[in-house]
Amino acid sequence: MKELLVDGETGFLVEDIEGAMAAVDNISFINRYNCRRHAMAHFSRGVMTSNYIEVYKTILGDASQD
Repeated sequence: MKELLVDGETGFLVEDIEGAMAAVDNISFINRYNCRRHAMAHFSRGVMTSNYIEVYKTILGDASQD
């Protein structure tokens, strides 16, 4: 989950049920605007499309080396 959220800023990384229960108590510290900004910067349609195109280029480039 580290690649999806920023611990303490856009969510909480926890190890177990107890950690999840404690995180719920701290949910008021998470700013919804920051969550949206993070999601749009990393996971918007445009960003995801560009990332997939780069992956495909890498795969095709590697395949053409064979």
